[in-house]
Order: sequence, then C-alpha cells, then structure tokens
Amino acid sequence: VSSRSVPVPRTSAACGGPAMVCAGDATHEGNCAPAAQPATKVTCSAMSASCFSDAADKLQRDGFAVARGVVDGSVLRNLVDKYEQEYLPLKVDADVRREKHGPEGKDGRGRIVHVSNVCEMPELASLAATTSLLRLASACLGCERVRPVMNTELFDKPPCGNASTQTPPHQDNFYFQSPLPGVALWIALDEMGDDAGTVRFVEGSHRRGLRFHDWDWGPYGGFAKQIFDYSDEDDELERQLGHLAPGDVAIHHGLTVHHAPPNLTTTRRRGLVLNYVAEHVANSLADDLYQPALEFRLSETGLLTAPLPPHWPERQALAKVCVECALVECRARHGNLVKTTVGIDRGVGTLEVRVDDSASMPEVVAALVESGHVVHGMPHSIAPQSCMEPLPRHCVGAWSRTTDEPSDLAIRIQASDGVFVEMFTCSKLAPVSEDYTGDERQRILLDWAASQSVTAGQAELVSRHDAAAHGDNASALLAIRRRFGSHPPSGGLGVLRRIRSPTTMDTQMLSEVPLHGGQASPEEMWQRLRSCADATVSEGTATLKLVEDPEARQGLWVIADGWFGIVIGRPSADPLASAACRSLQHALRAFAERWGIQAEDALRGCEAVFGRIEAAGMFRATATFRLPSDQAGDRRIMPGDLVLDLGDRQLRRDAADGGVLVEAWSGRRWLARELPNNFVALGSLKRSMPH
Repeated sequence: VSSRSVPVPRTSAACGGPAMVCAGDATHEGNCAPAAQPATKVTCSAMSASCFSDAADKLQRDGFAVARGVVDGSVLRNLVDKYEQEYLPLKVDADVRREKHGPEGKDGRGRIVHVSNVCEMPELASLAATTSLLRLASACLGCERVRPVMNTELFDKPPCGNASTQTPPHQDNFYFQSPLPGVALWIALDEMGDDAGTVRFVEGSHRRGLRFHDWDWGPYGGFAKQIFDYSDEDDELERQLGHLAPGDVAIHHGLTVHHAPPNLTTTRRRGLVLNYVAEHVANSLADDLYQPALEFRLSETGLLTAPLPPHWPERQALAKVCVECALVECRARHGNLVKTTVGIDRGVGTLEVRVDDSASMPEVVAALVESGHVVHGMPHSIAPQSCMEPLPRHCVGAWSRTTDEPSDLAIRIQASDGVFVEMFTCSKLAPVSEDYTGDERQRILLDWAASQSVTAGQAELVSRHDAAAHGDNASALLAIRRRFGSHPPSGGLGVLRRIRSPTTMDTQMLSEVPLHGGQASPEEMWQRLRSCADATVSEGTATLKLVEDPEARQGLWVIADGWFGIVIGRPSADPLASAACRSLQHALRAFAERWGIQAEDALRGCEAVFGRIEAAGMFRATATFRLPSDQAGDRRIMPGDLVLDLGDRQLRRDAADGGVLVEAWSGRRWLARELPNNFVALGSLKRSMPH
C-alpha cells in the first residue's frame, strides 16, 4: 500500500470555510492501475454564504437553481480530461452509454454520452467530499449533514448528436425513493448555452409529487425510465438555464421533472453530476446500493478499520467518499482542529481512518456514528472516583424531565461523583402480543425500542461559570455526559452539555442543553423529585459498581434524595455491548443478519429498575425496563415489587471485603464507589456468610 502526505485544507475567506479538496487529500490507495498521481486541489471561487442561501431559496420555490463559480472549473476540467485519457479506455461497458446510429468516436465505437461510477481516479472519486459542494448541498437540503448516494457521474453530449443522446423526462427520486428527496448538483465542465443540450426543468414540478415512470423500448431509448405523460402544461412550465461556465453548478430537487435534449452545437457539452441526500435518511433508501453502512473497530493504536464489500470497487469508492463527507463536516464543526487520513487498504479489503491527534478520536467516532456507521472498541468504563471532580450540590439528586406527554416517564438519579442512571419510557406503546409474528412483530418491537431508553453513565465536569462574577442571574457549568451500559448502544460516547439553574436561588429546576459541535439542541428542563417522607433515608448519595460479573457486564446502583436506579448493561459477548450506533433500529436493519441476532434478542440486552425508598432497606420499584411481551410470572422485578425488603432481598457486606456488597438473593457483587459511613438508606448492611 502506497501512501501520500496529508494536505491540510486551507481556508478560503471568500467562501467562509475550508477550500474544496479533492480525492487525493488524506487518502492512500493500493493495487490501483494506472498509478495515482499526486493530489490535485480544486478550490472554490469567491462565493459568499448568501449565494448558497439564495440558491436554496430558489430551489425550494422553483425546483431548480444555478450557483455560479462554486468550484474552479479549469482545474476540474483538466482532471476530467486526464480521466478520459487514462481511465476511460479501461472502463467496463456496463458503465458507459454510447450514442446509437451515429458517427463513431476515436475508439471506433459510438460516441460516449454517459459514464457512471467515475471512481477509478481518486481526485474524482472523492469529488462529493468537496467543502464548497457539501455546503451548497447542505444549504439546499436544509440540514447540516449530507452525503452522496451514488458515485460521480459524467454526462457528455457529443456535438450534433442524434435523439439517442437525449436524456428523457424523469424525476431522480423515482430511483432513490428517499422519504426526504435529495438534490442533484450538475457541475459544468465546458462553456455551454441552451443549444448545447443543457438540462431543462419543469418549474414547480417538485411540489406535485412522484409521477409514473416506465422504459422507452424504442430505437433510441433504454437509458432510463421516463415520464410518458409529459403534458402541454409541463411544456409551458419548462425553463432553461442560459449560459453556464465551467465551475457553475445547476441544482435540482429530487422530484423536479427534468430532461436534456441533444447537443446541436459543434462543441462538446460535459458535466459531472453528484446526488446528495440528508444523512439522517440515507439509510432508508430503496436500494442498499445507495446506503453504505460500515462496521468500524478501533484498534489499540488508534486506527479505525472497517471491512469493505470484496471485489466491488464501486461500492468501496462510495463507502470511502461517504466517510470523507462525514469527516469534512466534523472538521467544519470543530474549527478544522480534527485531522484525519482516510484510505483503502486493498490488500486486506478494509477502509482505514487514522486520526492524527488521539484527543480528537471522540469527535471522529461521533461523526461516523451520526453518519449511520457502527463503531466498536471505544473505551467505556466508569472512571475511578478519585479522577472525578465532584458535581455541584444543585446538580445532584433525583430528577424528572418534563415531556410533551405527562404520562411519559423520564427520570435521572445523579450522584455527586458524576455517576448517573437514566430511564425514559413512552406511555403510548402498541402491545406486543403473540398474535403478531414475522415482520409485523419486528416492526412493533423496533417502534418500542425507539420509544425507550436506559442509560448508565458518568458526567465529567469541564468548566464552571460563576454567576456573580459575570453579572448573570444563574450559575452554569459545562459537563460531558458519557453513556456506557445503555439502550440504545452508545459505546461510551459523550455529549457536551450546558447545565444551569434558572436562578441562583432555584435548586428545584435544572436546564440542560446538548451542544453538538458548538451547536445547541433543544433545551431540556429537569425538575427535582420530591424526597422520601423519612428525611434520614434521603440524605447523601451512594453509588455501587457491578464487579466480577461472569458475563462481564457493567452495572450501577445510584441512590439519591430517597430514590434509586439500577442499570445493568449487556454481556460482553453481545455484539452490541461495545458498539456505538445512531439508533438500535438502524443497527439492526443494517447489521442484524451479519451479527446473527433478532430484534427481540437485542432488546433484552439491558436491565433496569427505578423506584423510591420507603424506609431504610425498603426499596420499591416504580418503573422497569422490560419488553411489553414479557410475562408477569417471569420472576423479574415488576413495578410495585420490593427490590430490597429487609428479608430475603438484602444487600450484605462481603465477609472478606467490606467494600463489596453482595445481593443475598442472587450473589451479584457490587463495589461501593461512594458510600458514606452515615448513609442509612441501605439499612444495616450485615455481613454475608463466608462460602
């Protein structure tokens, strides 16, 4: 495997962000023919952020728009010239469409009209990861993160072409079936006008839904399915783009009806096409060809590797550029401080992501997870108490988050050493009875999974904000909440949060705002739960950590303000135990067959019980994390049951190690992380009998 140096993206003040960097940037390739040349940068021209927003506004109104000078057209045209000379002659016929019944080209065959999967040349294979093109697609789709759904395409209208060179009327989303239609960026390579066969659009057609498509089996058809009910009204609404210069980009909506007639001039008309969708819908498209989802593993040396589909270079190239897009957007959110190298090791068939600074690894992993990939191997153990700065007293205790539905449950038990447990359950869930089987049962289970969450984790204090010193009416702090044993799996990823009280005197309410890459998410309001009537069992906090578990699970007890929460994570053999993923539903759709698991098995990975302390040593469950199909007689704790009862269900001190508490009924062992000598909520804590 050969390697190239990693050029650092330069900043373009005119464009308000990093310059466009083509494929050779941060890439290594092996076993390629012909040999890759040094990376070539294609920089965006002077273009303000308002140009992108103006194009997005026109796209939403008319279904198409033009953005002038988005990339350096001369450099891009030179790359395509090189591709046509060195790579195109080796292209398989299945990826090349030619003119029918027309003059011959230089190779003695019909002139080339369309080339798909332009991925052999690294500089063009990664064109979709260009910063300026990503920003334009992001503005047009109205979301921060976007990705391509196909490799780069090359359209070439030969001079004086016949009817077989035309592109029939169609809508792109007919093929992708995206719930949120994407956008196509058509990048001009040559000077061209309307007579050159530029794309024509039916104004406003993107607002009238998807139309019926079928094949044209005539002598000049066969390129793509097309719309046959193209009406006089469509013809009246047809709009042309006028003159396009190299580097100009024509944008159209995934539902916009468009077509391109033959080129009637004496010069070529070439363009590159990129199709983007919003990242959060990319894995719901009609064909898995459009939705690469990779399974990364983090090695001890800090290298992220994921296996690629063998003997399928087109899929490998698409997977690579999708990862590059995610990392470009990650760098943009973190001020270009995240430096990565992305490449394909063709010897072993893996995609590799190398992070220059290990401190940036959490941001890189988070970007990959947000993009729909799964990452295994992130460190996800609870830090020792001695390593943690205590949280302020106003953050500690039992809290309930306000929800849109009053009957929903959202509860957190927070200890002073940073350890916390959380549970959210939705009140409006379809029952999972034995009447449901097959796909219907799996669908209901996944809906249930999407409406529930349970977490054990740790809050790490980052900084404090002194209200008095800054003249504010409320104190605030920044903390990273890392989640470990959880549903859905989070693999130890952390989210930075701003935590504050509404006023300096208010200890009953907390506001938390997740900060993703410096961008705030909706505010969460947490209200302190009422303490137990017995004030003695409400004093202080305690945390216990599961140890010596035969299945290597992680688990926590957290007790505060007369409330308790117990969360036990997945066995280490569970493929989801060390995984960080966007959602359990996505992970199961993408990887369940590979992992050999069913939805019902995956949902049973975690255990959780939350409840109130009625008296010292008397803990009663008010909520449990369990499948709706579980039977009442399965001997697990149900809401209303006693978890501790001063009888058979007690915690006892280990006979050999007084710092370990043992469940008398199960033998599970818990290390006391935080357990004050005067803590009475757990009762007398008698010593267990030695074995």
